[in-house]
Amino acid sequence: MKPNILFLVIDSFRSDKCFEINKKFKTPNLDNLIKNGVSFTNSITSSNSTGPAWLSWFTGMYPFNTKKSENYQKIADSTHNYIKDLKKNGYHTFATMPSTAQHLGFTKEFDNEDAAYSIHSRLHTGLGDSILEKIKSELFKEPWFYFIHILDLHSPIYPPKEFDNEKYGKTSYERSISVIDSWIGKILEKINLEKTIIIITADHGNFIPNYTDTSNLEIDRSNIDKKLWKLEDKIPKLLKPLMRKSGKIIEKRRQLDRQLKIKNLNMSPFVKRNLLYSDLFTMFNPISENNFLFDDIVKVPLILTGYRINKDKKIDKQIRNSLDIFPTIFDLIEINLEEKIDGVSVVPIIKGEDVKENIVYMEGYMSIKDDEIKKNIIGVRTSKYKYFRIREDLIKNIHLYDLEIDPLEETNIVKTNPKIKEKMEEVLTQIQKNSKETIEFDEMTEEETKKIEEELKKLGYI
Repeated sequence: MKPNILFLVIDSFRSDKCFEINKKFKTPNLDNLIKNGVSFTNSITSSNSTGPAWLSWFTGMYPFNTKKSENYQKIADSTHNYIKDLKKNGYHTFATMPSTAQHLGFTKEFDNEDAAYSIHSRLHTGLGDSILEKIKSELFKEPWFYFIHILDLHSPIYPPKEFDNEKYGKTSYERSISVIDSWIGKILEKINLEKTIIIITADHGNFIPNYTDTSNLEIDRSNIDKKLWKLEDKIPKLLKPLMRKSGKIIEKRRQLDRQLKIKNLNMSPFVKRNLLYSDLFTMFNPISENNFLFDDIVKVPLILTGYRINKDKKIDKQIRNSLDIFPTIFDLIEINLEEKIDGVSVVPIIKGEDVKENIVYMEGYMSIKDDEIKKNIIGVRTSKYKYFRIREDLIKNIHLYDLEIDPLEETNIVKTNPKIKEKMEEVLTQIQKNSKETIEFDEMTEEETKKIEEELKKLGYI
């Protein structure tokens, strides 16, 4: 018997919020999945944005393995894709993903025509009901694979009124986790858990304020974004570029004022970073030169539970989230792949075998525009050290942290540890040289490019 597979991605979900011991919000369903499965508390994603995570998940290769062009690109039919492998092995494949995924070519291998949804949608605004209806559909034949990617923790964050209460969390972010958890419970009710593998993870994390006295620091960005989205849907297309341009000019001025206020507050670098670059105060998160590749962004939860998976096991060993999940799935369902990939199964780690740690390669996107790609961030992480820098700059803005003594990444030690910096740079270069294959892309048409830019503008990426 081939087990069914439910793959749930919670956009912008931080690892510490998932595995927090003394939670002030309600996650009974997540807690039960953790208790009845395997949790990876040191799972590191490949990037600070969604697209590269999709690339690594579906291909098993590093996101830098691409052929560059002067245009946006969508994944080519010739590129290895795990969804194709599942279909070849008898799986019915389904997806519920943001419409951006469709424009980039990630939804075309799935069986359902409604694989993409509007980026305005949230679980409580109809998306959750749509997911439940899909699972109950006659088309949902076993064995099935269902990939769900939700944006409820992506700005703007606005939980429904019934969850707008402190018993569900202090912030909109925490209350939205409570909302997501309630929908996870509804989804699990429709699934035979004994013959389903469940994967819950995130594409990247987020900056979350730990500082509560924000009364003098302006207002919550989520409320502004939500109002702008509603307004944008009503105004003529010709006026939209002018509205966005004016909004960004105003917001940049407000950001400068906020930054000055925050920088003068007496708080630790970790608290200041999470306040300064959170969705509360910036519309350019996570694509920002100040965000880089801190664990706030790249450390994400990973829970495996269900069919033939250990119960109540927590693993602290570092794993490469984006690269290794699908090889692990194929190992669990006992399907061998011949393709050369960068990812490996973590089943040996689950079994307790002594496995050498894989170093994580990461990319941080400050811009997705071709003329600014050289400003993007690249780096590597071990369980001991984190190293990252601007792609085309070996001198400025280099970061090195000792994660064992400084897990919050508050003290940059690059100037006092030149030998460690050199070693980490060698590791970074070696990973790029040794990577397996090149991901093939197709050029987008002018119409497709306009559509993807509209989506990315709404999400604050350009």
